[in-house]
Parts: sequence; C-alpha cells; structure tokens
Amino acid sequence: MLTFTFSVPSIVSDTAKARAKGWRDLEEIMREGVRWFADVEVKQLLQKITKRPKQGRPPEVGIQERLLDEYDAAVRDVAPKRLNKTEFARKFCKKYDQHSLQGVKKQLDRLLLESGGKQRLKRKWDKSKFSFVL
Repeated sequence: MLTFTFSVPSIVSDTAKARAKGWRDLEEIMREGVRWFADVEVKQLLQKITKRPKQGRPPEVGIQERLLDEYDAAVRDVAPKRLNKTEFARKFCKKYDQHSLQGVKKQLDRLLLESGGKQRLKRKWDKSKFSFVL
C-alpha cells in the first residue's frame, strides 16, 4: 500500500521539483482510483470536490409552498382590494414563529416573481403555439 502526503505550498516548499513530485503522486492516486472504481465514479468525485458550495441557507421547500398557498388564499379573501404584503408577512411570522419579517417579505417577492414569470412564459408559449396553426 502506498502512502502519499501533500503539504501546503509555501514560499520555501513551492519549487518546480516539489510540484512535479506532487503531480506524479496525484497521477498515481488517480490511476489507482480508476482501477478500483469506474472512471465515471472518479469523475463524479472530482466534480464533487471541486464544486463550490452555495452561499446562504438552502431553501425550505415546505415553507415556500405554504407561503404561496397562504398568500393566494389571502388574496382571494380580500379580492376587490389589494393585499398589504407587510401585514401578510407579519401574520405569517406570528403564525409560524420562525422567520423574520424582512426575510418573509423578500421570499414572498421572489416566489411571486418566479411564479409570475413562469405563467407569463407559459401564456406566451400557448399564444405562439396557436398562432402558427393554419
């Protein structure tokens, strides 16, 4: 069994000779990995290692759906008038007691923009679909 050690490059240790040895060691490790695992798996591992993590928290799908559903219900309740997003966000925060008011407002704006954009694209596609019929 071979053991490999990679040291953090510094001004002293970053020489052409050290880099060449590092590349040789890495190539040997990769060749062993391909022998043990399929080349597809090694590529997937390399992609996983080199991919940068996303900034911020991951979105909570359940909360997003609940937020949109409750917003739609509130819009239907006050149908002739406009719904105040700040008041809706405040009520949502009180009800679920885990989100900030500004965060809920921003998330609601993003979700409404996204859903409105999808609906607009769908309407545009439907219109273009029927305009080409002879």
